Amino acid sequence: MGAVKPWAGRQVLMLVGLAIGCETEPAPSPKEPVEPAGSVEEVPALAGEFALLEDVSDPELDLAGVVPTLSDLPVPLTKRTLRYVEQFAKQPKGRDGFLARYRRSQRFAEHIVRALQEAGFPEDLLFLAAIESAFNPQANSPKGAAGLFQFMPETAERFGLVVGSELDERRSIPRSTEAAIAYLGFLYERYQAWDLALAAYNCGEGCVDAAIEKGRSAENRGAGAAVTFAELAARELLPAETRDFVPQIHAFAIVAHNRAALALEEPMLASPLQFAEIAVPPAARLSTVARVGGMTLSELQELNPQLLTDRVPAGEADVLIYVPPERLAQTLAALPAALSSDQAKVDSATEAASKPRKKSGSASPTPVVTKGLSESATVRSEPSFKLKPAPFKPGKFLLPSGVLASFDEKASSSTTLSAELSVHNPLENRAHVGEAISLSARSLIEATPDKSLSELRDELASALPAARLGLREPLNKKRQALYAKTGLAAPFEALSSWAFPKNHPDAGLLLVGPTEPADDMFLQPEPNWAFEVLVNVRGPNAQSQAAALESAMTSLFTPKERAALPRSSNVELEGGTRSLLAFAAPPPSRSEEAAYQLAFELACHNKLGRVQQTLRLQKKLTSNLLCALEFTPHAAIAWFLVAPDAPHSLQQVDAELEQTLRSLIEKGVTESELTAARGLVRAEIARELQTASLRGQPKSRIELDAARTLAQLDQVKRAEVERVLAQLFAKDRKFSWHGR
Repeated sequence: MGAVKPWAGRQVLMLVGLAIGCETEPAPSPKEPVEPAGSVEEVPALAGEFALLEDVSDPELDLAGVVPTLSDLPVPLTKRTLRYVEQFAKQPKGRDGFLARYRRSQRFAEHIVRALQEAGFPEDLLFLAAIESAFNPQANSPKGAAGLFQFMPETAERFGLVVGSELDERRSIPRSTEAAIAYLGFLYERYQAWDLALAAYNCGEGCVDAAIEKGRSAENRGAGAAVTFAELAARELLPAETRDFVPQIHAFAIVAHNRAALALEEPMLASPLQFAEIAVPPAARLSTVARVGGMTLSELQELNPQLLTDRVPAGEADVLIYVPPERLAQTLAALPAALSSDQAKVDSATEAASKPRKKSGSASPTPVVTKGLSESATVRSEPSFKLKPAPFKPGKFLLPSGVLASFDEKASSSTTLSAELSVHNPLENRAHVGEAISLSARSLIEATPDKSLSELRDELASALPAARLGLREPLNKKRQALYAKTGLAAPFEALSSWAFPKNHPDAGLLLVGPTEPADDMFLQPEPNWAFEVLVNVRGPNAQSQAAALESAMTSLFTPKERAALPRSSNVELEGGTRSLLAFAAPPPSRSEEAAYQLAFELACHNKLGRVQQTLRLQKKLTSNLLCALEFTPHAAIAWFLVAPDAPHSLQQVDAELEQTLRSLIEKGVTESELTAARGLVRAEIARELQTASLRGQPKSRIELDAARTLAQLDQVKRAEVERVLAQLFAKDRKFSWHGR
């Protein structure tokens, strides 16, 4: 599966926690406008408002005891900020407004802060939502912005959110948080300063860019010279709302961290409300989901404000919705049968309504006989599958193997084949890597077309290793930087070296690790969709070769010979505080992909996986366990990264993890567990499709992989999953690392 921008961090946990705020302030309906960003009462402007300050010792302000550095927002302190601190903390209307917003923030703080932490962003960016929407996911502005982070429709779609009459993901807490963090990451990379990034979030990049150019001119600075937000604000080069927007966020964060010093009463907080993801078919009724999950419809609707009707949207793909985690297993187990029953009732009613009434004494309908084609009829050979036009590639088709094809039947009197292989960096918005490789045209031998196509495939396959090496360098550079940032260079470089030693075909490859992409449990360090293959068929009846071309290209990314898997190894470093346990297994064949995913979900899903249940939920040996299954052409690497909670030791956690895996293999799984795991894989696939655009993935290629796995999912039997479990977690292919 795909990768995301380097700022997006990694979130393996599929469940997100929210806290319920007090019910004294009911949220307005989605169509009620609420306070927009500028609704915080503006304080009067004074000279020198944006002069930088060292502390709060301003004789005009009564802020004794306030420590502004308690906020982790790296924004310079200004007098304007302190005037908003005084408003939020001292003025009756400001205090009431602060407390109301702070109270509501507790619904969402746990999820948003976790996402900010994983992205490596300041946690106090949480309070962006205090000024944007007053922490109300149902907020609408008069200008058309909506949701907790007040996305306008065009910006929402730019960052992967669906905005429609049935589904508005701007109101979804998890989805809008992902998009807001992606947008903030984009803005921070552009301006390299959080106050400028926040300003651009408010008024747009074009507005800030123009202000910076004017600021450089006013300050007599050359092209490319830095200009600060405070300088732009002091010269009034930014809109008035934007000049106040950044100080308001900073002030809200300062007050939030100084509530005791400012004698602000503690809001009454309710216990957290947890969310779990499930994937449901298009047009499924929410009432059915609620009934089988043991919830009320209003409970389910409260968790899913992005759904604007009593059904999930119609369409082709499954839709992600949220249920309480304690209802997850029950919902997954009962939902398929309930939805099938609903559909059967609909089909029965439709058939009854459309069936003509039989008149008394009338003859039975005469059966219709379809006339067959004569043996002498000339029939053009058609592919055994429907050719799908490739998105954004006029005149080209996307085959199920992921290969692009073009067919030109007017090009010449004889049929020729040629091909191109280009490489795209999945971490850099699919930017080209190196030069494309071109295979010159050669004749397709009409008597043996399969042989001609197989030779072309073999030539492309021979070019792939060099293409992978070209991609490996920029990917490794990014991963090493992310490893260093998270302090995980030692374990994951050691694991990668163990899995892919010298002279191994994948030698030098670095595994993704717990850094990117967000929310994926199944990863490809060098995804196949990074390699774009185009095959050109020219000549009479070129399109008739489509099925044979697909048959030849199905095995393009499968090496003819698999490298040997590594044997067990242990790395013990002094003073270890965390453990990385990993296993190497053969990579799945195309027909085994669903079985591998089901097996790993049963082991490691955050709520239902055996390892997570045992180590985190039952025995509470650790509060944090990250895991993933990474696929390369020569191996499948399953890893678990864990830091034990005191007083437990690394050895105790490792032993419990190993014992849990052995028990899972020896005792097997139940049909109920397998049904639930199918639902978990569907949710994983739905999320992958949902976020493809945001991650820079070619959605059409992701859809092909998803369709293949979904087609396999219901056919996988318990015996196959249990065989894969034994294969994935074999004792003689285990890697253990203890260190800091």
